[in-house]
Amino acid sequence: MMKTIAKIDNFESDAITPDDFSEGRLIKQTMSICPVCLEPAQASVFERHGQVWMDKTCPGHGQFSALLSSDIRHYYQALPQTGDGQSCCGSACGAPLGDAQAATWTNHSCNILIEITERCNLSCPTCFAGSTPQHSNQMSLREFTRQVDQLVAGGKSAADVIQLSGGEPTVHPQLLEMIDVLLDRGFLQVCINTNGIKLAQERFAQSLAERFEHNDASLFIYLQFDGFEDATYSRLRGRADLLRLKQKALKNCERLGINVHPVMTLTRDINEHEVGDFIQLGMNHPFLKKPGDTTCDVLGPL
Repeated sequence: MMKTIAKIDNFESDAITPDDFSEGRLIKQTMSICPVCLEPAQASVFERHGQVWMDKTCPGHGQFSALLSSDIRHYYQALPQTGDGQSCCGSACGAPLGDAQAATWTNHSCNILIEITERCNLSCPTCFAGSTPQHSNQMSLREFTRQVDQLVAGGKSAADVIQLSGGEPTVHPQLLEMIDVLLDRGFLQVCINTNGIKLAQERFAQSLAERFEHNDASLFIYLQFDGFEDATYSRLRGRADLLRLKQKALKNCERLGINVHPVMTLTRDINEHEVGDFIQLGMNHPFLKKPGDTTCDVLGPL
């Protein structure tokens, strides 16, 4: 996926503008942000040359283009809502082969995300949510249970995956109890979006794994992993000592049988030279989710 959401200190760049800016078939108009100052910017999404581009203009920093999809066939366009109860992915994704499957399919959710806290144990310069250790807002176990029960009542316990996010969800004092609620309500795949700091603690990682030992559910970790150099983490995360902790988290997850999907925040002039090593990481470790097919979240005007 591409997110033009990062402001890196001392980043200098001329506006990135192709010769055919604002040309092509208009798909939609939307709002984005300037990758330099992070202020709101009017944006338009175009199909041109078989690709999908977002063109946007910042009054202070000029025009920018971001490639959203290198192939128009891979860019999903939501169809107009018809009120017929179609699935979350619209009529183009996972359509049932026959009427017998239709009722289940039309109520199916692929991915449900619940933000359980605004607090984080890092203060990343790239954080689009602005989460820091100073934030105190977090969801109560009671409110979490209410929301989950509402999902179950709506037939959503068969979702492909339910993600717990934040902030940093592992700092929530009732994370384990929240996972118990999900398992009790029949959710079969739980994902935790995390920077991995707490997973470097063997006791914490063990307590997570134990929740999934005697049921059919599975846990996977969506792990922030930006590279292999201290300078990368210093600039993107504000701390130069994170690589050791992330490697320890990977070892703990491998030992406990927890699947991990590493996610790289790819930023020009900081860590693009580490892409090859990042892909190799997935190839070398079979316990990583979809080895060789790891996702890069692209932040900044790459």
